[in-house]
Amino acid sequence: MTPPGGFRQRAAATFSAALLALVLSPIAENVKTEAADGFPLSHYPMFTADRGAGERVTYLVGVAADGTERRLPYGLAGSGGLNQTRKQITSYVGDGRAQELCDMVAKRASERASRRYRDLRGVRIVSGTYDLRGYFAGQTTPVRTVEHSSCQVPEREP
Repeated sequence: MTPPGGFRQRAAATFSAALLALVLSPIAENVKTEAADGFPLSHYPMFTADRGAGERVTYLVGVAADGTERRLPYGLAGSGGLNQTRKQITSYVGDGRAQELCDMVAKRASERASRRYRDLRGVRIVSGTYDLRGYFAGQTTPVRTVEHSSCQVPEREP
C-alpha cells in the first residue's frame, strides 16, 4: 500500500528537479566557445563577457570665462534619464552631428537662469577613454580624449 501523499510528493520532487535543471542549464553556455543566449534562459553575457581595460564615454564640457573647464550635466542635452541621454549624445556624435549637439547645449545653457551657467562662454563635446581599473582606484583622468566639436555660448539677454 502506498503511503498517503506519496504520489504527490514524487510528482512535486520530479517537478522541482526538472525546474531546477532548467534554471541551471544556461551555466553550460559559459564553457562553450560560441554560447547561445536567449530569452527566457540566459547565461548573462553582459556580465560574463570579457571586456577590455578601457571604456569610451562621450560627455559635455563647459568652458568658463577664465578658461577653466568643468563637466556639464547630461540634462542640457536631453530630458530622458542618464543612460538614455548618454545614448543620444553618442548617437549625435556617431551620426556626424556633434556641432548640432554643441550648439543646442550652448543655447540651453544660455537660457538657464542658474548661476551655474552664467560664467560659461563655450561648450565642447568630448569623448574620453578611461582605464577602468585605474578609474576605480582614483585615477579619473582619461587616458585619451577626442574633441568632436566646440562652440560659443550665445549672449544672455538682460
